[in-house]
This record gives sequence, structure tokens and C-alpha cells, in this order.
Amino acid sequence: MKAVKLTMVVLLVALAALGGWFFGKGSTSEHAHVAGATRKILHYQCSMHPWIRSDQPGNCTICGMKLTPVYEGESGIAMGTNMVSLSPGAVTVVNVQTESVTKRPLERQIDVAGKIEPDETRRRVISAYVDGRIDRLFVNYIGAEVEENQPLALLYSPTLLTAEREYLTVSQASNNVADAGMRLNYEALARDAAQRLKRLGLSDEQIAKLGKREATNYNTRILAPMSGTVVSRAVFEGQYVKEGDKLFEIADLSKMWFRFEVYEQDLAWVKTGQRVEVTTSANPGKVLQGKIVFIDPNINESSRSARARVELENPLVEENGVKQRDLFNGLYATGRIKVESEPVLAVARGAVLQPGKQARVYVDMGSHAYEAREVRLGRAGENYWEVLAGLDAGEKVVSSGNLLLDSQAELNRQTVSRSPAEIIQEQGGLKVQLSAAQSTPVKEFFTFASALGQSLAADSLEEYNDKIVHASHYLAPLVAAFPAGTKGQDSVAQIAKAGELKRAESLDQARKEFIPLSIASADFARSIEASSTAVGVHVYQCPMYPAPGKAARWVQMQEPLRNPFYGSAMIDCGNELK
Repeated sequence: MKAVKLTMVVLLVALAALGGWFFGKGSTSEHAHVAGATRKILHYQCSMHPWIRSDQPGNCTICGMKLTPVYEGESGIAMGTNMVSLSPGAVTVVNVQTESVTKRPLERQIDVAGKIEPDETRRRVISAYVDGRIDRLFVNYIGAEVEENQPLALLYSPTLLTAEREYLTVSQASNNVADAGMRLNYEALARDAAQRLKRLGLSDEQIAKLGKREATNYNTRILAPMSGTVVSRAVFEGQYVKEGDKLFEIADLSKMWFRFEVYEQDLAWVKTGQRVEVTTSANPGKVLQGKIVFIDPNINESSRSARARVELENPLVEENGVKQRDLFNGLYATGRIKVESEPVLAVARGAVLQPGKQARVYVDMGSHAYEAREVRLGRAGENYWEVLAGLDAGEKVVSSGNLLLDSQAELNRQTVSRSPAEIIQEQGGLKVQLSAAQSTPVKEFFTFASALGQSLAADSLEEYNDKIVHASHYLAPLVAAFPAGTKGQDSVAQIAKAGELKRAESLDQARKEFIPLSIASADFARSIEASSTAVGVHVYQCPMYPAPGKAARWVQMQEPLRNPFYGSAMIDCGNELK
């Protein structure tokens, strides 16, 4: 009987234990379910590249880091104000289109206007070498075509006639003198007389024919020194002229100049040797080809342009039995220069937004995220712009829909929360002007905040924990220097509140707890008037590190930039704020 009772007791204990196990299992499962309900995961996000999101756990497609879960009720990792993220549907609605940045030649067409003018190197003025009278004109109208050595006029000049007779006298004497010594003297006199005749305008051929001329012929012919067109006539028959008076002007119009203005912004494109297509209203439909032979190095102050010229062929054209040049002197003409540069890194012109002096583009970062980036531009082609800095080959930029992206980015910038220091600066209109008593505690605090951040940049948790113990030694004098009602007191109060740091168990915990103090210190530094003190602090920001509503910022007393939030993983990530 006792054995049966003992067996029953053991059985009851076992059943009780088993029931407790089932009960415990069920209650634990229910508890886990409740806990899971309060921690529902919305999506997964990369901490370094916040625009990379996924519904499933995994790694970032850019850096390979493990994606961080974002739970219900959390805003997730904030992106910088220069980033815009769209849903796939929004990308379609906005019609966002991208184009790769590649090396390509820049093409440009420049239209210019100018005049047709004679070639100045093929132009001669015929002047009177001696005083005299024009007895006859062989060419008495402008536009006449003349050949070299063709007679233009007959001149009677006593001075020239006397010089001719002197030359004939000594020339004949040298031929009639038997004595060799005397002959040499006469020949020398004849050479001198011939040189005088040349100075008076006679050619060698005219001098040689003087002995064959009739004794009653007192006139001398004025010959054309070159072939060309008479473009000016200043004398009439019977007119007396003085030495130096202009008689005719002859221009060789077989080659003409097209002169035009090149404006300052086009000078980078226009070079000598480039071909130009020239058209005139006098020859509709006819296109003349020529090359740029000269660009004036002097800039016209009023028009901010330089003059250039093209050399054009201008042949004689016979029409109705009359020969004339194809191009008229003084015609207005237009030119078209088609240029192509060497291959350069270029971006589509439609991708460039230039609301101010600094141009910017939106770069496709993947996963429907776009980054606003400032670029430095060079020459502008018809469809593409040369990129000097800001983009790399292979990157994709938004060529359509970027205006809407820019509007969304502006809204993002306006909705980013601002610190009290920024609000005071905006509403007060003036920055904080430090007094001499305030400068020392401010500088000492920034030195402490800089050292605290740099211990995290060095990935040294031990050094960070050692330094936070002394935070009160720098915060107390800072608070005392800004009593109630003092400009900047609100910013200092926020620093004091954020400066209540505790010993951290990990670098990740230290960096998260350091963010409020770091941002408050950076905002306070930016609110200080630079000319009021020699604090010499630098403010940097990292748009990729998760911060409450804004980019993570920090202060440094010395350069170069050393990121305290990523440390050795990305020590130089960020940019300086001015």
C-alpha cells in the first residue's frame, strides 16, 4: 500500500512539472508575441548610405555594411539636406531621367556679323612725286580694272623734264667721250641722274626709253604700280598737283577680307585656321568658304570684343560682257563658325542648375536617391558643358526632372530642425559678440570638445571615458560667463544640458551620446562673430551619420578633418562649414 502511494506521489509531481513546463512555454511565447508586436520592423536601412533601404535584412549595395532595422515609431536614419529620396512611383511621375558623365568632344556653332573689306596688304596709293599738271587721264572713273605698268595719266612737270634732260645729256656724253677716265666720270653722273629720276617716280623701263622719246614730247606717263581696281581718284585733267598729293588708289580685290567681332565669351572657341562659312545679302544662297587668318589681340573696351578676319577668294565674273568682282567692297556679311573641341569630361546642359554663381547637378546614388552636388564648369557647347571639378566619369546625373528634385531639396532644407543658436542668429540679426571675459572660457571649452571628439576619431574609448570625467571643469566657467539675458545664453544652456555625459561601454554608445553635445557646440561656434575673438575653431559636418533631424557636426581646433563618428572607418568623411 505504501508502495502504491509513493508511486502516485511521484506521478503527481511529474505531471505538475510537465504542466508547469507547458504553461511556462505558452506564457513565454505569448510574451514574445506581445514584445514583437511593439517592435515591428518597418524596413532596413544603411547607416552610411541612408537612401539604401530594403524590406528584408541584408547588406548595403554600396559599402557592404549590414543594414540597420528601423522600427515602427522611429523616423529612421536622416539623410543630409543635399539628398532627395523618391519612391519608384514618384520617379515615374516626375519623369526623372539620367545620363552618364563621359568624355566627349564639345560642339559649338558661333554666328558672327561683319563687313567685306579689301585686303590691306594688297592696296597702293599713287601720289605725285613732283609738282606738275595733269594733262590727260587714261583712267577717269572709279572701279576701272588696270594692269601693272598700265598708263593712268600724263603729267607735265618742269622739274621732271629738267631731270630727264640732265640724264640724257650725261648719258650721251659718256658714249661720245674717247678718254676712258672721262667716260667713267660721265657714267657715274648718268647713274646719279637715273637715281634722281627714280626718286621722281620713273621706272627703269621709262628711264631706258627716254632716249627714244620725241624731243617735242614734254609729258611723262604715270604708270600703275600693280594690277587691281581703281577704288579712288582724286584728280582731273588740267589739274595742278603738288608733290605728295594723292592721285589714285588701287586695290587688288582678287582677295577680300571678312572682318567680324568675336565677343569675350567666345574667344575660347575661336582660333586661327578655323573654317568659316560666309554669306551676303547681295549673293543670296551662295556660301563662301574661308579660314580665319588673324585675331586682333586687343579687346574693344566698349563692346568687349576682338576683331578677326577671314580671307576670301573674289574672282572676276563676266556678266553681259562686263567683268566685275563677285564680292563688293563694304558689303555686310554673316559668318558661321562650327567648332569641335578635343574630348573632355562633359555633362548634359539640361542637367546643370545654376540659380546663383555656383552651378550644381543631381547625381543618381541608386535606389531612387539623388545627391545635389556643386560643380565647376568650363566651356559651354551646344548640348554639353565641360566639367572641371565635382564629377567623375561614369557617374549618372539627372538630365530631366531635376527642377522638381531641387524644389523637394529646398523643402527638405526648410523642414530640418534648427538649434536655438541658429534661431537666435536668424531672428536676432547679429551674431554673438564675445567679451574679453567670455573669450577664455569659450576657447577652453572648444578645446575640450575638440579633444573629446578626436578621442573618438582615434577609436579610443578609454581616452574618451577619461576625458568626460573633467567635463564640469569646462562647462561651469562657460555657463558662468553667460548669465541670464546675455546673448548666447540659450546656446550655452543647451551645451550644459548635453554635457551631462556618462561612462560609455562601447564606441558606438559613446558616439551616440556625444552627438547632442557635438551639435550644440558646433552651432554655438557658428553663432560667434569671427572678428570678436581669436578662438580659431573649425566646424565640420558629416551628412551620412544618423543624427536627430540634421547632419552630424563637430568642432576641431586644428586641421585636417578627422571624423569622430566613423573614426578610422571613414576618418576624412565630411566637409567644413564656413
